[in-house]
Amino acid sequence: MKSNFTRALAVILATCIFLGFAACKKDPQKETTTTTTETTTELQTTTELQQTPLSVDIIKLAISKAGVSDWDGIYANLTPEQKEAIVQYFAAAGQIVEFRDDNVYLVGSNPDIGNEPTSGPDTATTAPSGGGNKPAPTKNTSLAVKVTSITLNKTKMQIAQMNGETLKATVLPANAGNKAVTWKSNNPNVASVDENGNVTGVNKGSTTIVCTSKSNSAVSASCTVIVVAPQSGAVLSYKYDEDGQFFYVEDDPWQRNFGFNPLYDWGAAITQMFYDTARVKFQYKDKDWMVQLWKGQYGYAFIGAEIGVYNKPITRTIPHYDCADDNDSLYMKMSLYREVYAVETETLPDGSEKKTYILDENGRPIVEDIKWLFTRTYKRYWWVTGFVPGGLRKYQDRTELIVETVITLKDAEMRDAFVANLEEGGFKPGSATYKEPDTYRIDGNSVVISWQNIKHSKKLS
Repeated sequence: MKSNFTRALAVILATCIFLGFAACKKDPQKETTTTTTETTTELQTTTELQQTPLSVDIIKLAISKAGVSDWDGIYANLTPEQKEAIVQYFAAAGQIVEFRDDNVYLVGSNPDIGNEPTSGPDTATTAPSGGGNKPAPTKNTSLAVKVTSITLNKTKMQIAQMNGETLKATVLPANAGNKAVTWKSNNPNVASVDENGNVTGVNKGSTTIVCTSKSNSAVSASCTVIVVAPQSGAVLSYKYDEDGQFFYVEDDPWQRNFGFNPLYDWGAAITQMFYDTARVKFQYKDKDWMVQLWKGQYGYAFIGAEIGVYNKPITRTIPHYDCADDNDSLYMKMSLYREVYAVETETLPDGSEKKTYILDENGRPIVEDIKWLFTRTYKRYWWVTGFVPGGLRKYQDRTELIVETVITLKDAEMRDAFVANLEEGGFKPGSATYKEPDTYRIDGNSVVISWQNIKHSKKLS
């Protein structure tokens, strides 16, 4: 069963927002040739650099270069933009800084870049030296710079079941060789998280989402997530299967009172529902019957499938069907599978990974595997559903999803009428497994169907 209202309730917007910061560059008009023998330094050795924080004056100089100098002199009050300015200031001269204990420390240097800037109060108006007569580096030295900190935009959030929110990470320093991170939920049964930091509420409870640097596993940040029951009574019919880890609609939801109308499918895209449908229509026992299948993208955060059983009096000429009552419900089983495509992975200069699908001669991604997503067990349904967090490669291409179903008709007469229209709709006799999609086979009064590529019009005749 479909309705704009019902579908809109399942829409989860998962947007990824990335922060960009302006890099602080050296001003050639203010460059100085002052050497370390002409100034007083606070720190002389690596050990000392790690033990003593930078002076307030040198920090103010660094952040002023980027125009973000509104700082009160308290280390704990440095903003991410100001920290970025400090990192860039010292990176220009090959220095590496670390933010810890509410202070800023020099923790190392890269000998291939410039002279080390001094950090004493006597050098508060001196920019890092360009390196005198040293030649400019000819290799990418950023690979030697390690990630020192990760900051999340939130440290605590509360979301409802079937709702979602995006966590974003700021990784410092900006010139780190590999800024890629991994995301993990300590309890996926409460809240899941994908590789982009999109968090989805699954079941009531609390858990922790952890973001960890790929290049430095000692650096991480976390966010506590509390999942609560949906606030709107309109989605209370949705439940979560903890064993199968999928959402579904309860057996007798409020939607059952509204039947099926072609407007539900017609307006699906408006509510961010992008699905394919296949209809089997036939007459049996003085009623018009329709068994309809759906699969695709439900909102921006879920993929899933449905099968509904509907009928109406033959005398009713308008294309509005009633949801099957308990006597007309059918025994069914439904499984959803997803194609896994072969990809090539390229590591970019900033350490992030770019994945590209490997295409065949027809321009379609090469299938590497078939992944089982969930199964609704065999029992009597009028509407069997299942939804899992995820997104399709392309919303307009739902063929990466494969539905396998068993539908048991009431008797041989009903079975034959069902099969006749099934064939008219494009299904062929076969194994009816995901290995041979768009086929069917008969087993007593049951019809086993595998569906992947067939698309029927969303306009109901």
